[in-house]
Amino acid sequence: RRCTGTAMGNVAFSYRDLGRHEDALAMEKKALEFNRLVFGDAHPAIGRGHVRSDTLYVLCECNS
Repeated sequence: RRCTGTAMGNVAFSYRDLGRHEDALAMEKKALEFNRLVFGDAHPAIGRGHVRSDTLYVLCECNS
């Protein structure tokens, strides 16, 4: 279970590196939701997920 959220985050970064920012943001949001279900809201992975989502959101806004 724990590796699934990490793998989803890695896919999001791959999308980002390919310039597919909207896909990256969508995948990062799914990873964040998954991690929240597995770990709960107080886990550090949730904070990291929010930072990554915010960064991807900015990339989407800058490229639109």
